[in-house]
Amino acid sequence: MTKKILLAVIVLTIIVGCYSKFGEKMSELANDYKHSDILESSTEIVIESEIDPNSTSETSNLEKKKYLAETEVEITAFKKLFTNSKKTDYCCCPKENYSVSFYYLRNNFDYYLVDTTEFKDNVRIYETSYQYSYIVSKALWKSYLKQLEVEK
Repeated sequence: MTKKILLAVIVLTIIVGCYSKFGEKMSELANDYKHSDILESSTEIVIESEIDPNSTSETSNLEKKKYLAETEVEITAFKKLFTNSKKTDYCCCPKENYSVSFYYLRNNFDYYLVDTTEFKDNVRIYETSYQYSYIVSKALWKSYLKQLEVEK
């Protein structure tokens, strides 16, 4: 009798452990799909600064800057920001220095936020529920914004 109970406990432990790992993997795959789907479905990307990007003060009240990516080249360049990025899990309390709105045929369907102050050499581009984020080179981020500025 005790052998059967012990065997049942071991089997249940294995099943629960596998199910838990399976659930985590499925969640990760769903987030990856959502991110890639957002990037692939976008026909326009609008980036707005929440503070003056050249200011050292987070309390800057200067006019917001707006960047528009609407050509295929500009949208592809945005996608390339993620090529060598590092994906992270839940991130708590990042700053909102930029918002990135994704549009499909002029309809806003999703958005990310960007923290440019947390790291010296990187920016954090994160999903609004903080469930995942991408760490991208700050130099690439600035170069991309400069490219959008010059082309307009």
